[in-house]
Order: sequence, then structure tokens, then C-alpha cells
Amino acid sequence: MTQLRWWQTNSLSRRLLIAGALGLSLVFTSSALAQYVPTQPSKPSGPLGSGSTRYVPPRSSRPSGPVGSTGTRGGCGEATETSLTILAPSSHNGQTVATHPTFVWYMPDQETDSVEFSLYESGEKSRYKLVYRKSLERTKDRIQKFTLPESVPGLAVRQTYLWQVALLCDPSEPAKDKLATATIEVGAMPPELKAALAQTPDHLKRASLYAQAGFWYDALAESLAVSSTKPIWLDLVESLSQLETPSPVAEARRQGEQLQSIVTFERRKP
Repeated sequence: MTQLRWWQTNSLSRRLLIAGALGLSLVFTSSALAQYVPTQPSKPSGPLGSGSTRYVPPRSSRPSGPVGSTGTRGGCGEATETSLTILAPSSHNGQTVATHPTFVWYMPDQETDSVEFSLYESGEKSRYKLVYRKSLERTKDRIQKFTLPESVPGLAVRQTYLWQVALLCDPSEPAKDKLATATIEVGAMPPELKAALAQTPDHLKRASLYAQAGFWYDALAESLAVSSTKPIWLDLVESLSQLETPSPVAEARRQGEQLQSIVTFERRKP
């Protein structure tokens, strides 16, 4: 009964947050973005939250072992400012309402054009099955994005997936690859959020609504679409950093620190 009351209270609070965000969105300027409020501040399901190292599924072409969230395993030289970092939660499964979501990561200043994206579906006995893999061409931007193509079967609601980005530093030495991983889960669109989104085409307002409703991936995608002299997405990433850094889990703390390093580096740029 206590758990039921908690969920009822949580659901009501979330509806109020969405409604409040909608009201505030009417007065938002191009420099304001609501903070990210996760729906489930718990560890990722399966082996991802079980220890200080992150589980990495076997890759068909290149062997791999456990790595941390920043994925450093040598090769590609040393990053001068930041490491390969997925812009997503580490302490809990990041949520999305999209069955073909956009995945975002931050590239270090290292010389390699070989990037590989992999998507795995969680299964029984904490196993992950490869469902999609794509070789990507690196652009000059530090922010890299990849949207799951419509030609590929969409993600299933309430199913947990793991996604991985790999920098293939030396084709002859797989051990030098750099890897970063995160989890994602598709959630059902709350009616209140759907109604609020239908009232605004503005990317900043939509990003704020998604952030308040706990849908990280959608909020980040919308914030990256905002045209502004100040990168709005940095506000969102900083709010996630503030959630991750105090975590008792070492991996989440490292992710929070790395996210803050990215924010600091980007805001220093002229």
C-alpha cells in the first residue's frame, strides 16, 4: 500500500511538473532551460550497475573487455581536454519516447576517423544481443549525433537497450579501441506531456518539457536544435552532471565529473 501511494504521489507530482513547465515555457527566453528531472533515479538493469566497471557486450569483429564509462583503453593518443563521453545518464536508464531516438556523444580531440555505433538489446541472464551496428564517418564537430534509421525496426517500449560508441584507433590492434556505453529505455508518452508538446513547436520549450518529464534523450535532441550563440545543450548536460557527481556509485561520479569537464571546456571557448 505504501508503494502504491508513492507511485500515486510521484505520478501527480510529475503531472504538476509538466503543467508547470508548460506555463513557464510561455516566458522562456533563448537562454533558459528547465533542469532534467529523472523518472527513475536507480541503477541500470542487468550488469551495468553491478560494479565499478561497465559491462561491454562482445563485438563480432573486434574483441573487447570491461571498460569504464569513458572507455579509455589506449590508442588514438591522449585527449588534451576531454575523453570520449556519451551524453547520457550513467546512474539510471535514460528514457525516451522515440522508437527511433537520437544518440549523442562528445568526441575527444584525437586523430581517428573510424567510429562505430552498436545497439544491443537486453535479454535473459544479463546478456545483451546485438541488434544493430553501423560504421560512421566522423565530422569536425565535437558533438556527434546518430538517429536510428526508420528502415530499422524501432525500439520496443519498456525494453532496455545498451548502446556503444567505439573509436577504432588501429585496425591491427583492437585493444587500442576506445569505447563508451550507456543504456536507454523507451517509455510511454504521458497524456499531459503529449498535450503540452502539441501546443508549442519551439525547440527550447519542448526541451524543457521533456527534461521536466524525465525523457533525457528527447530533451537533449531538442536542445541541440536550438539556434543560439550560447549552446543551450550545455545547461542540460550540466544539470545531469549535478545529479551524477554525488552518486555513491564510482562510475556515475566519473560520468558526472566528465560531463562537467565538457561543460567547462565548451564555455571557455570564445
